[in-house]
Amino acid sequence: MSDLIYVAYTDADGAQHIEGVSPPLAAVLLEAGLGRLATWRDSGDPVITDHD
Repeated sequence: MSDLIYVAYTDADGAQHIEGVSPPLAAVLLEAGLGRLATWRDSGDPVITDHD
């Protein structure tokens, strides 16, 4: 099983989600501006790791 890369995105209703996706899919989403790189804190809270 390959490692997942977590990508944050906002859906059509304005809710933010973080999903684990394959590295090739993450690259496509990030390059297209459809998501932002994310991770999980030790506390279990999500955090976006790239910033504008």
